[in-house]
This record gives sequence, structure tokens and C-alpha cells, in this order.
Amino acid sequence: MKYVIRSLKSFIWFLCFFAIIVVIMALAIPEYDISTAFLFDGTGMFKAGSQWKIIAMFAVVAAIYPYFTYISRKVLSEKPFEENRSQIMGIFDIQEYMLVSEDDTMLTFRKKSSLARFTRMFEDTVTITKGDSPFIISGPRKDLLRLISGIESACREY
Repeated sequence: MKYVIRSLKSFIWFLCFFAIIVVIMALAIPEYDISTAFLFDGTGMFKAGSQWKIIAMFAVVAAIYPYFTYISRKVLSEKPFEENRSQIMGIFDIQEYMLVSEDDTMLTFRKKSSLARFTRMFEDTVTITKGDSPFIISGPRKDLLRLISGIESACREY
């Protein structure tokens, strides 16, 4: 279900981005104006009937986008999670994450900045499954790669 929600958010995000690009083009190109920019009848920027091709393209991209952008990785450490806890919490603090919840097996983090959360479509949650080495960290790929690198480096130093 989470995958479907991420796909729908991506689809809406892509459509909004597309609309912004069309508006910028309509303002920049003298032949078009905002009132006719989104007409799909051949008089605006697009051919008649092309809206379905554009929507289908965005739907396909949005359907596969979460598969490549949200991952789970194992983090290798010489010690269990609890022995490295202070270093790990420090890395999350440096990367502007705050602890949202914690239970016996998992920690959940989110970005501190509302703007950062908005730009990530509020899909900025990073979870760590505690335990012996390796422990599992899940979340957005871009942030996860930075976090894992920092965690592995911090765990080696201490």
C-alpha cells in the first residue's frame, strides 16, 4: 500500500512540475499565452489528443519511480546497534533528522525542516531496525546513502 501511495504522490508531483514548466514556456515564448497554453486541441502548445500520451507517460514513470528511490540496506558494524547508538544519533542530527518514535526493535526519523519534508513529498521517513550487526536502515535512497556512509565511518572510528 505504501508503494501505491508513493506512486500517486509522484504522479501528482510530476504533473505539478509539468504545469510549472508549461507556464514558464508560455511566458517565455511570444506565440503562446497562459490562457491557451494548456489547450490540447492543436491551438495551444500541444497537439489534439496528446494529453492522454502525456498522462500515460507520467503514470508509467510514477509507477516505477518509488522502486528506485526507496531502499533498505544492511549497515555492517563491529558492534551491535546499542553500543554505537550515540554515534548513530549524532550522524542523524548532523543530517538534520529528528527522532520521531522508538520501540524495542525500531527507530523512526524524519527531516527537521518542513521545506525539506515538502520537497520530498513527506516521504522522508528513515527507519533503523535495531539488533546485532548488521542492522537494517530503510528510506529514501539519496538520504540513505549519506547516512550509511556517515554511520559506517563513525562506527569504525570508535
